[in-house]
Amino acid sequence: MWRLKSSDEELNNDISKSYSVRKRKLNKYDLESLERFKNKEHVMCMSYILFQDLCNKEIIAEGKYIVDISW
Repeated sequence: MWRLKSSDEELNNDISKSYSVRKRKLNKYDLESLERFKNKEHVMCMSYILFQDLCNKEIIAEGKYIVDISW
């Protein structure tokens, strides 16, 4: 299981963050970040890249996702 820290995204407590994804290729920077993340390296701001990768692999559908933050 992967855990994302809200501090990595600089998100405040008790907010909602939305992500809109559709199938599209990840750019070179995003692919490099994704590989570092898979190798368990610390990488900042991974939420969108992970949503995009899951959509590209047809694990999640294209659409809008809302993440509620509460810590």
